Parts: sequence; structure tokens; C-alpha cells
Amino acid sequence: MIVRDIDIVKKYVSTNAAFDFGILKPYVAQSERKYIKSNIGKAQYAIFDVATAPSDEIVKEAYELSQEAISNFAMYLSLPILVTQITDTGVFVALNEDVTPANDKQFKELQRSFKKAAHEALDELFKLMESNLEKFEAWQNDNSYKSYSNLLVNSTSVFNRHYNIFNSRQTFMALKAEIEIVEYQFINSKIQVSLMSALKSKQDNANRQKAKELIQKAIVCYTIAKVCQNGMFVLDASSIHVRFDVLPYEKVNANINQKSTNFLAETAKNKSSEAEQFIRLALEVINDNPSDFAEFQVSEEEIKKPIIISTPGIHMI
Repeated sequence: MIVRDIDIVKKYVSTNAAFDFGILKPYVAQSERKYIKSNIGKAQYAIFDVATAPSDEIVKEAYELSQEAISNFAMYLSLPILVTQITDTGVFVALNEDVTPANDKQFKELQRSFKKAAHEALDELFKLMESNLEKFEAWQNDNSYKSYSNLLVNSTSVFNRHYNIFNSRQTFMALKAEIEIVEYQFINSKIQVSLMSALKSKQDNANRQKAKELIQKAIVCYTIAKVCQNGMFVLDASSIHVRFDVLPYEKVNANINQKSTNFLAETAKNKSSEAEQFIRLALEVINDNPSDFAEFQVSEEEIKKPIIISTPGIHMI
């Protein structure tokens, strides 16, 4: 286990001195399996699953961020059990004269604070790994990474460059399925699969770089248009992020201003329009520089279109 004892947990979470790690251990295992191993792969997990911190400073930082995320996720998952006692006669809430249990609002706020801290540590972990891929070859070779690298918009930083997601890997992961659909639904037929596949690798040619960035902008805009009315996300005029938890007393005010001004519908319309414009600009770059885009095949219809000379100029029909 990456988090092996209560001393590691106490580096990241304030607990009572008598806190029993045995109570937390099942939730540590669940957190490691659900949030770490599934996202970095078994081989990279094995590198972190050591009693002594790695000697490389970058890998050590990632190792400690994974511990921070796991500790907070484990606290988040274990809280309902920590406030109860399970016996062979039933489930009870522990009470005594000296201690007053947290009320429901306090409990939910505490639970959410653990979840928020866990996600922030996880975001930092993935940001560090994405920026130092050469240090994390096991992750780079795993399907957990390849499932993202097979996309044109393939990292948190690329998406964030075109639309603010607060550099959140969690938001990017939540958007991944829609990004994939956007490529298939809107992009491949216009840019062609062969060229799209080629552009997913690093580009050195200036025209190919320009076309790639324009297509990335289009994908991001189409994605925002598709998800902006999805209740999983919080959207404002310039950013989007995952809505982790909205507590019951907060739901009354959720998106009230956006709904009254038709903000979400207008955003979807505007982002779709922007995406189409970026695709047109990308196609202009491709068509104006055919020698730089050998993978792109001009259709027979386009080749056979007659050129008509008329006043005041030349145009095609």
C-alpha cells in the first residue's frame, strides 16, 4: 500500500492522537484502487507502492502527492463509518456527555473538504506527471495514459490553453468521453481520419502546428457546447469545472442567474459557431498548403469543379 500507517495519514490530515489506522485501512485500499491504480496503471502504481520514498526528487514529489490524495479520499470515504458503531445487534451513533456529534451540515462540509483536498492533490499529481513524462515511463506506456494520448486534445494543459478548467485534471478526465465523441462526430469527417491521426504526434512544420492548434480550439469549443447544460459541470462566462458535490442547502441558488438570462443555451450556440469557424480556418491552412498535408485527400468533386471567368473576378461553381 502507498499509505501504510497512521503517521503517513497525519502528514496530510489532522486526526486525534488515538486514531486507529485499522478503521481507515479498508478505505485506504479502496482509495488506492479507485483513484490511483486505475488512473496511473499497475506498473506505475507498483513504483509508488514502496515503504521508502523514491530517491528522484520529481518521482518523490509524485509519490507524496499520491499519499496526500489517498489519505484525504480515505477520510472522505470512511466518515460515515467513523461516526457510527456497527455491532451484531445493529448500527448505532456513538454519544457521550462530553462530546457533541457534528450536525448534518457540519458533517457534509467536512466530508466535502476531504474530497476537495483529495482532488486537488490528484490534480497536482497528474500535472506533475504530464510535465515530466520521461520520469514516468510506466504510466506513459499504460492504457490509462494512452487513452488520452490518442486524442488530439490529449492533456489538461492543452484543454486549459483554449478554455479555462483551472488546470484541473479531474475536470479534464470528466470531459474526456465528450472530447472523444466530438472528434468522431464533428472533426474526423471534415479533417479526415488519416490527417487527424498524423497530427496527434508532435509537429515541427509551422503550417501543421497552426492547423493542429485551430482544430484543437474547435474540439474544445464543441466540447463546451455539448456539456454546458450538463449538471455535472459548473459553467460561468469564462471557465468550467466539475461540480463535486452541491449540498442540499446550496441547490436553491444553483445556476439561477444563468437560467434567467438563457446563459447556457447562448453559450452552447456561441461555442458551436466558434468551433465551425476554427474548422474553416484550419481547412484554409490545409488547402492553401497541400504539400504540407499529404495525408489530406481532396475529393474528386473538388478537383473537377469548373473555373468560371466572370466580372469582376474568377470564382468556382
